[in-house]
Amino acid sequence: IKADQADCPHPALDSGARPFAFIEPYVDVQHDGHYDPGDPFVDCNGNGRWDGNLLGGGASTPRFYDHVADPVTARALVVSNGRRTIAVEVLDQEGLFNVYQQRIRARVAADGVKLDGIFISATHDESAPDSLGLGGVTNATSGVDAYFVDYMVDRSAAAIEQAYNARRPAT
Repeated sequence: IKADQADCPHPALDSGARPFAFIEPYVDVQHDGHYDPGDPFVDCNGNGRWDGNLLGGGASTPRFYDHVADPVTARALVVSNGRRTIAVEVLDQEGLFNVYQQRIRARVAADGVKLDGIFISATHDESAPDSLGLGGVTNATSGVDAYFVDYMVDRSAAAIEQAYNARRPAT
């Protein structure tokens, strides 16, 4: 896993709480323990908005995560009948756009794992980091943390690759 690209502190703009990875530095002007619209921040990836710890789902937004109740995981299995080999994976996410699924498949292929198919699904976990963009800090901004999505793709591809490497004969 690459170093945390959101960790690009700027001494004048780095007083906000960042208890988790993938949170861009900001100044907590309201002193409420999280980023608020209008707080100065460092746009480490240049996408024009603050990337940080937002949950998907729920009726009210923004929803900031402040603790881990259960780890967010990607679980995979790989099966083969001798002619075809496929992977089945489940991610703890509210949903999973096809572009993310394609990135996972492309990463697995680029890493040299030859599969005839990869089926990926999501658990509809509304307490996972927002990967759909539904829970931004305002109604007009996305809640997707680009750094988390990169991590999710990396870990999801790794889960498939680990399952592939752990195959064993069965009857």
